[in-house]
Formats: sequence, structure tokens, C-alpha cells
Amino acid sequence: PELLREAGFVTACFIGNLNVGRKWGFDRGFVHYAQTRPVGKAPAAEVNAAARKLASLLASPFFLYLHYVDPHDPYRPTRTWRGRGRPYVQPRRLLERGRFTERELWRLVDQYDGEIRDLDDALAELFDDLRERGLLADTLVVVTSDHGEEFGEHGHLTHGRNLFEEVLRVPLLLWSESGLPSFRSEAPFSHLDLMPT
Repeated sequence: PELLREAGFVTACFIGNLNVGRKWGFDRGFVHYAQTRPVGKAPAAEVNAAARKLASLLASPFFLYLHYVDPHDPYRPTRTWRGRGRPYVQPRRLLERGRFTERELWRLVDQYDGEIRDLDDALAELFDDLRERGLLADTLVVVTSDHGEEFGEHGHLTHGRNLFEEVLRVPLLLWSESGLPSFRSEAPFSHLDLMPT
């Protein structure tokens, strides 16, 4: 954001995760900066609401950074992937208990996949809104993640306890409505590669 601001970009962000907040210097370079409430995770709908407010402040060229927290534990999707509904199983309770069943793992995955669908729906709404405002046509959209999740593969749940592939491998998607060459690469990248890319 600092380099883009120096290059004449309007820089704006909404942080839905306090681990990536002003306290840690993540506000540097942003002209417009907002972050979520002090407790809990911001659902995708809240991030989108903030994005709509920020979009009214944008002019081309712009850099809009949105930090969604879904999918992330605790898993509370609007609906699960397979439609099993509540009550939801939560990783913290299973970790406190010290064991989990195969059925509980599948429930967690189902809830996690539901949160992925919630985020997918939220991104579709965001893109529609940006398109209506004339802000999407010449925009490069970048989607990535800070970590993956573990669902019992090595006897653990969620993230933050080890460095297995389930936690380390994340997607990197680059998309533009005006068109980019279409390709898929299995080559590994690092978040350090994002800025030069």
C-alpha cells in the first residue's frame, strides 16, 4: 500500500481480523483504513458492508485490500455444505476433550466448506457491486489466504500448531474482467512473491 500510494493510487482497506490490525502496523500506506470490532471474527457480510462504504471513496487507480476471516474457526456458516445444520461442532471443544471421531471431523469439514461457500457468495456480491460502480472493469482481483486448516490429518485441528502442507498450502488466484491469460500452475509461491508479481 505504501508503494502504491506513492504511485498515485487511492489506498483503502477493511480488516476483518484483529491479528492483522493497526496495532501491528498494517495500516501503513492506507489513506482509508477501517477494522472490525475488538472481539470475534467479522463475517463476510460485514466485510462487504465496509467495502461498499470504502468503494464510494475510490477513484481509479485504486488499491482496495479486504481481509475476510471466513473460512476460519469457529465455523458458523449460514448453511453447511451438505445442509446438516446446527448444532455446530467446534474445534476448540474437540481439542479440549483431546479426541475426536471421524463423524465429528466430517462435520467440521462440512461447516468449513459452508464457510467457503459463504465467502464465495460474498465475493460474487462484492464484484457485482464494484461492477455497478464502474470499478471492476480494469481491476486486477487477487485472492489468497494466510494459512490452511488441518482436519485430523496429523492428529491436529485448525492451524497454528505445526507446519504441515495442509496449513502451508494456500491458493493464489489472479483474475481480471478485462481478461488475463488463463493458466494453472502447481509451482509453489510465497507471500513474499505477491508484491513483485
